[in-house]
Amino acid sequence: PEVLTAPEFKNSEELEKKLVELWKPLKKHIRFLLLRFKSPNLETDIDEILQDTLIRALRFLNQYNGESSLYSWLCAIAKSAVLDYERKIHSTDYPDRNPDTSQELSPEIPDTK
Repeated sequence: PEVLTAPEFKNSEELEKKLVELWKPLKKHIRFLLLRFKSPNLETDIDEILQDTLIRALRFLNQYNGESSLYSWLCAIAKSAVLDYERKIHSTDYPDRNPDTSQELSPEIPDTK
């Protein structure tokens, strides 16, 4: 089987140890990115995006060249995952997750009659 590794790690065990070490800081970063969505399922959404981020990282690990820290690279992947999440919740497939912005866009005009 192919061994997953990155330039700065000697073997997959070192990489796994580093990913476990970065799990909590990455989760905090995703929480920060998601706060603007005011999700009622924030913890679930964070966990889903964290999982998606790590899956993407493992899938594209061969593209990690070590020019930035592993954490920075993971944060860039997380940002992309959050943007995908944003597109998903604002799509017509998730109408209950779309905030009603009509009030914000057109303030109520009092009836003067």
